[in-house]
Amino acid sequence: GGENRTESVCKGVANCDPKYSFYCIHDGARPLVTQEIITKTIKKAEKYGGAAAAVPLKDTVKRCENSIIKETIPREELMLVQTPQVFASDKFLEAISKAVEDFYTDDCQLFEELNMPVAVTQGDYRNIKITTPEDIIIAEAFMKAGLN
Repeated sequence: GGENRTESVCKGVANCDPKYSFYCIHDGARPLVTQEIITKTIKKAEKYGGAAAAVPLKDTVKRCENSIIKETIPREELMLVQTPQVFASDKFLEAISKAVEDFYTDDCQLFEELNMPVAVTQGDYRNIKITTPEDIIIAEAFMKAGLN
């Protein structure tokens, strides 16, 4: 790994065999991913050059300033992006070579900067990212219930 996500991904990609035409990038913090999500995302990336699993927002989103609500952002336009994120290797290498920032919160941002399409495919609300103690409880409940 590296100091941040972008550095870790770059190190991983640098160690991939160049014969592969796609990179499938997945967070280790998402242990409940299914083979179905991975397969759907790969197939969508084969069509568009880039794809990511995502789920629609369930909550209302507000933009705030100084603890005051300024506006409601239409949730119909928003998705919670997950991993895997799959990219054609040649396009990904081009995007990373032209990266403006040193740090990205996800790899889709590389494509966004170059106006390269990244399609979304249906993720799963159970494909959670474990980052807080509450997430561990939720993941354990999914596994105990056989929902992973």
